[in-house]
Amino acid sequence: LEATITDSLRMAIEDRRLDFKCHHKSRILFTAPHSLPLRREGHEAHQPEAYTSHLARDFAHTVGGAFLTWGQHEERRALAWNKRNGNPDPTNQDPNFTHRHDMRRSPWVRNMKEIRELFGADAHCLHVDLHGCKDPSPAGGSHLVIGLRAMEFAGRKGTEELRGRLFDALAFILRGVSINVRPQRQLTGALEDDFRTLTQQSLSEAAGKWTCAVQLELSRALRTKLRESKDLRELMAQAINYAWLLAMGGSPDPPGTSFHLQYWIARSKAMYKRQDTLLSAAEQEGEEERDAEAAGET
Repeated sequence: LEATITDSLRMAIEDRRLDFKCHHKSRILFTAPHSLPLRREGHEAHQPEAYTSHLARDFAHTVGGAFLTWGQHEERRALAWNKRNGNPDPTNQDPNFTHRHDMRRSPWVRNMKEIRELFGADAHCLHVDLHGCKDPSPAGGSHLVIGLRAMEFAGRKGTEELRGRLFDALAFILRGVSINVRPQRQLTGALEDDFRTLTQQSLSEAAGKWTCAVQLELSRALRTKLRESKDLRELMAQAINYAWLLAMGGSPDPPGTSFHLQYWIARSKAMYKRQDTLLSAAEQEGEEERDAEAAGET
């Protein structure tokens, strides 16, 4: 009985630190696990990835999906703790680095399973995990990295179709932005040891076996552009939604989707009437990288 009470209290505290909402229009979940300082077993502390939780909430609102993030109150508390103590709160573990034997104890897995059940156990659904990466340098890198290795490891059908559709849609709206759809060593969306990324966890039985899962890594310059433009945020969220619907064979309402898709194309074209590319040459080359490291952010 004492153990049951202790577990119940632990889960209540963990759940209070998270924030999620389901809009019930589309079956897409956006997550952002790295919006505060976090411990990662055997590694240096993971620093916050600026603006990712805001994007998750905004994208979910745009497409009528769901979001799961750290609560804004928890972000403030954790940042204050880190500043005061010089290291992250040890009670917050990195959700994107969970041992396979600990997944069922994870509040993120528990909440992903609940959201999966809200969408329907047999329905097609998509998990999009948002992350922040540094701007490209002369040595290499991309402003957007699309990681689908979790689906590859899980043997999910349609992975290549989804990869192609995501590239086409995102390249259309993010004109001139470098996009990597086949990361080989890093930012792939999957780990090859006993630890699991959030996209690997969502595809597991413990989290409800989501149909599709993709990890998106956005550079600081790209996140800055998204923060500054509501239109761009809406168009990018819709691009992800349309890419997934087309990869899965269409929507339940083809005429309605066709109309909205044509409107999305028109809005996307209109955004570039006064410019050829989204990012300036300096931003593309990473010359305008903010002082993120000094601020303790990515």
